[in-house]
Amino acid sequence: MNWLQTINANIEAANWDGPCFRPYQCGIDYIRESLPAQRLFTHAMDPIGSWIYVLRGSLRYARGEDRHVVTAGQALITRRPEPGSILRAGTPEAPLHYLWIHVVGEPALSFFDYLHHKYGQIQNIPLASPAVSRGRRIIRLALQSPVRSVHFWSTEAYHWLDAWWQAMQEQKSSIDRDAASVPTLGRLLPNEPGNFKAFAREMGYSRAYLTQKLSAEWGVTPGRALREVRLRQAAQLLRSTKLSISEIGDKTGYATTSGFICAFVRLYKETPARYRRLHR
Repeated sequence: MNWLQTINANIEAANWDGPCFRPYQCGIDYIRESLPAQRLFTHAMDPIGSWIYVLRGSLRYARGEDRHVVTAGQALITRRPEPGSILRAGTPEAPLHYLWIHVVGEPALSFFDYLHHKYGQIQNIPLASPAVSRGRRIIRLALQSPVRSVHFWSTEAYHWLDAWWQAMQEQKSSIDRDAASVPTLGRLLPNEPGNFKAFAREMGYSRAYLTQKLSAEWGVTPGRALREVRLRQAAQLLRSTKLSISEIGDKTGYATTSGFICAFVRLYKETPARYRRLHR
């Protein structure tokens, strides 16, 4: 199979009745030119879970005012109906290459929602992970023969979901081990006022020029991108460590705890304390 072509496959069975893990559609895309934003799920009627894994390049996901960059080795998890857009960009020099799987049905969506809510919307999954291999296998099987028995597709979907779950558990265990082995963590990002200006100078550009270029590339200003990175790191610490709210704010570059809490609420729509309770 040529994995560099765009492939879309529907998955079918004679009768989907019963408590089955149901894959719905799958495919792989190789994009070599910039494409307009693809609206996700705004017109969807039936609930569908979508797993989009970036193999090469990067894509941007927009939901309301929030902007996220999904890079190679990461999966974007979305649930429809849910407003949002994928901003897909690719060039001959830097193509976008990704695979995707949609699931439907209560058993599959329950499993899907558990992994989504426990581990977040953007997840780091190694390319060599069995979850990615299983995803490729489902696409390959759907291309060979999309119509098979319910039991066959349900088994394949279950093994993929289970491999995905295992990958996320192993990642969390690794984070927990790292946190336990380093009792005092340094700042994750520098927060000196002139940091970006110094970075621009080291790159040989003016601050204004570099701000313009990065804003065009990322879709947000460097300042906002930096804040989002800091807050994502803060969210990871809330999920994986027992550090206090003030300690996490300090380690992610905030001068005051109140400033950290306000910034966190703006991005995640809930306080750090509530986020920790819901995502531990």
